[in-house]
Amino acid sequence: MNKTGLIIKREYLTRVKKKSFILMTVLGPILFAGFFAAIVLLAMPKEENYNILVVDETTIMYEGMELILKKERTKRIIDNKAREANNKVEEDSFLQFHEAKSSYASAIVEFQKEDSKYDYLVYLPPNLIDKADNKANLVYKKAPNSPTETKITSLINETREALLMEKEGVDKAKYDKIKTKVGLTPIASTNLDESGNPIENKAEFKIAAFAGFGFSIIIVMFILTFGMQVMRGVIEEKTNRIIEVIISSVKPFQIMMGKIVGVGLVGLTQFLFWIILTGILVTVITPLLGLDSSPEAMSQMSSTDMAEMVDSGKGQVLNTIFSLPWLALVSSFLVYFLGGYLLYSALYAAIGAAVDSETDTQQFLVPVMIPLMLGLYVAQLSVMTNPEGPAMFWLSMIPLTSPVVMLIRIAMESVELWEVLLSIGILALTFVGTTWLGGRIYKTGILMYGKKVTYKEMFKWIRYK
Repeated sequence: MNKTGLIIKREYLTRVKKKSFILMTVLGPILFAGFFAAIVLLAMPKEENYNILVVDETTIMYEGMELILKKERTKRIIDNKAREANNKVEEDSFLQFHEAKSSYASAIVEFQKEDSKYDYLVYLPPNLIDKADNKANLVYKKAPNSPTETKITSLINETREALLMEKEGVDKAKYDKIKTKVGLTPIASTNLDESGNPIENKAEFKIAAFAGFGFSIIIVMFILTFGMQVMRGVIEEKTNRIIEVIISSVKPFQIMMGKIVGVGLVGLTQFLFWIILTGILVTVITPLLGLDSSPEAMSQMSSTDMAEMVDSGKGQVLNTIFSLPWLALVSSFLVYFLGGYLLYSALYAAIGAAVDSETDTQQFLVPVMIPLMLGLYVAQLSVMTNPEGPAMFWLSMIPLTSPVVMLIRIAMESVELWEVLLSIGILALTFVGTTWLGGRIYKTGILMYGKKVTYKEMFKWIRYK
């Protein structure tokens, strides 16, 4: 056991002292934050004015659209004046409509001129009001962003609705009163008392599932990254013939376990530093951006701000985040984090011992990676279609997929304690068995050179005494 400890120490210190490890540990959170911030900034629509040429062959919709826009602009001015005291003035892209006094064909020619000031052309066909299945055209030079396209579509539909109500003599106030907008909130029966009132505030299961996916993706990344490091380390020592010296005084199984545990500790160290550095970054950057997430600031939010947050869907997201079973999630994450890594690293070490170069590993890596990918994809599909079906249950029990799927079930709070304990027990037993099999392959393969290994050959090595 002392020799295994020396190998763990060597593997750990050799890697954590590398400049690449130190740089990635320090720069990792910054690079990830910068990467995602860049994606968000590049994907967000630019706030700018748009000039839209409207060809209205209905003869009445243009005026209705302009009237709705005028009311919205007036309301926005009033709301912004109310927000000026709190520096919360909101601006959005400004749509400026221009009615074409010519035919659709002539308007197209005008729109396509190089010096044309118009960004889009909207064509409203003559039967747009009477035929519900009719469509308006949005002609563009540059593809419209989603908010702008949604806004134009909304204006057309609101105007059409108002004109039809006027035409049919429908009272708008009564129509708005009876117009149905009902949402559906899934509530677990275990979260209700005998009177049907909620006992506690649990997260909505589909939103909570995506939080579980976040933990699962971290585990997959960890397994793939550091499992590959174990495999490359074995291949490097084998090709350099260093292993021939080491194996004279240390058992192959001890070498394999030393590498697996040593590299695993490197990964945990890096992950721990990333958590600490991310916390520091959030603490430092949040005030610089003018944001305050402290409890005092949250308590000072006006009722209007809270209502707007709920209406926009942010309230539900925040409620879900606070309602997640964090203690169970974090503790289970650590268990499956380590269990999944140890299980797959034994396989990676066996593959590294069986081949002479990294290019020969592809035929063996695919079967190892398929269960991880399968777990992610099937779980994602099952959450949307049948979140408590047999697929989710069995994938959370099968040890090759349980590190990915069980965390999603825990986040959704759709799992019993005995299921978690059974899953962990199966994972632990499978790790022991996989380590034994991997050790048999490692013991023979580590000294094999110049031979292309097949699955049949590896099965023979397992049977060797």
